[in-house]
Amino acid sequence: MTMRWNGAEAEAIALAAGMKALTLAAELIKRDSTPLTPKGRRRGRRGGPGGTLRRSYAITPSASEKAVYATYNTPYARRWHEATGNINWSEPGTGSKYLEKPLTDRAADIRRLVTKAQVEALRGRR
Repeated sequence: MTMRWNGAEAEAIALAAGMKALTLAAELIKRDSTPLTPKGRRRGRRGGPGGTLRRSYAITPSASEKAVYATYNTPYARRWHEATGNINWSEPGTGSKYLEKPLTDRAADIRRLVTKAQVEALRGRR
């Protein structure tokens, strides 16, 4: 009996399935993070992104890096994400770490999603 190893093909199948699953996971993160994304500060304070920050969510797959990036893409997105101190956000429940919190909360779900997708793809159930 002769066995033939198809490592390159298996790797390509697993990578494609993993990228598809990560893109789906990024959609879940969008759903969870958007309500946490600040709209701005309460009246009387300068600045505030309004709804622009919430609308700027982007999903960027990068096959060369074997990653999918989920970002809020505005000039102030990082500043608001990393904001600390006594900030009076416009909506209760919103504030800093709006992307990090859902990603941390969903980490195990994302790992399971990617693993399941890769196993099913390698078994031929794409």
